[in-house]
Amino acid sequence: MKRILLPFSFLFLLVVSGCNSFSTPEISENEAKAILLKEHTKNIDNVEIISISHRGKEYIV
Repeated sequence: MKRILLPFSFLFLLVVSGCNSFSTPEISENEAKAILLKEHTKNIDNVEIISISHRGKEYIV
């Protein structure tokens, strides 16, 4: 039983630690805000950002 448990525990730790790298966004929060303001101020004069968060490698504004 210990022969099976140790390799599977090690494999589980590798998978979990490898998945953490996907949560880092490619651009900063300030860059995301600047892109949003630049794109939306063309059509709308007043743009207000209520909230910003990231999920995976993208920001949700």
